[in-house]
Amino acid sequence: GPIRSVRPVDMKVLAPLEGVFVYSGGQSGILRLVRDTHQIFALDENTGSSAMWRSRQRFAPHNLYGSVKGFAELAPESHSSSPDPGLAFATEGATPTAVAEGEKVSRISLNMSVAAQPTWTWSKDKKMWMRSEGSEPFMSATAGQIGTQNLVVIEAKQFDSGFNAQNNAPVPNYDLDGMGVAHVLSGGKMITGLWEKSALTSALTLYDKNGKEVLLEPGRTWVELLPKSQGSFSTK
Repeated sequence: GPIRSVRPVDMKVLAPLEGVFVYSGGQSGILRLVRDTHQIFALDENTGSSAMWRSRQRFAPHNLYGSVKGFAELAPESHSSSPDPGLAFATEGATPTAVAEGEKVSRISLNMSVAAQPTWTWSKDKKMWMRSEGSEPFMSATAGQIGTQNLVVIEAKQFDSGFNAQNNAPVPNYDLDGMGVAHVLSGGKMITGLWEKSALTSALTLYDKNGKEVLLEPGRTWVELLPKSQGSFSTK
């Protein structure tokens, strides 16, 4: 945790996984999108209450936590098997595409919005990209700074979903149908290629500049949705 409310883009990301989606609640219109996405099994604070609790260490709404084991026990058999990873990974003897073809990069800074400017720095010791929010390390309460073997930056059109938050603030959504620019970082290197997602239920596929499917480093993969034309990034 903390477990937070649902957003319109969530269904586009989760539908191909056909797994369990846990959230705290949401607006009625967005909850309708959840109900209409039959590929996922949804648990909110009511239906998944046996696996959730409120932490006394934090203030609401940032204090709802849950048990992954508990959520798995609530899931029906149709949503209990491991999902297709979708993305391709380098098997034994193969080299990740970014490592084989990419340019050395020690850091990438993303300008997502005025409120979100994450930075990822390559750690030779941990062999991972380590995340910071601005200049502050992005920390887990129990596992230290968050890191990932692969970082995928997807450039996609962001638009107003039509659902307004507090003070009529727009709730964004992303156009994830079709194709766009993707930046893939593995092993301290980066390549620029393309992403493709043909339908709601289709997995995301990554291609290098020659049209060959990208192979990722075995391990954790973090995907950043960078607003096309509005967002920006810089590398070092």
